[in-house]
Amino acid sequence: HRNDLNGEFPLWVAVEVMTFDVASKCLQNMVVADQGEIARLYDIRTKFFVNWMKCAVIARNIAAHCGRFYNRPISIKPLIPNAVAASIQPDRAFAYLYVIYQLLAPEEKQVFVLDLRKIISDYDGIDFSCIGLPQDWEAVLHTAI
Repeated sequence: HRNDLNGEFPLWVAVEVMTFDVASKCLQNMVVADQGEIARLYDIRTKFFVNWMKCAVIARNIAAHCGRFYNRPISIKPLIPNAVAASIQPDRAFAYLYVIYQLLAPEEKQVFVLDLRKIISDYDGIDFSCIGLPQDWEAVLHTAI
């Protein structure tokens, strides 16, 4: 780019080297109309999308630094759609699992559910209510928003 474009770099070059956190902050700083254009690609309302990206960054950081989600109250609460609000405790880890599921590409959602189902079965002696896991968690994940 230095040679071919006289040192002018296209935006995608900067985006490729951004951390997830920086990309999320860029999204938060965009004008609402531009946020909405991106959110529409995910078929998610703008206010949810911006909040959920921030929550995804927090979840990623907890996991990347070997933090625990079990029985951990979450300080940054995701916005929860009315359709599932009665089933999700926004200050518990399942709220983040819900958010991450909603942000996944359709072909990745089934794998997510299978992996979560396996974790739950592998640790059947654990009280999953400590992460806010509802009894009907699969139906909650699949509820259209």
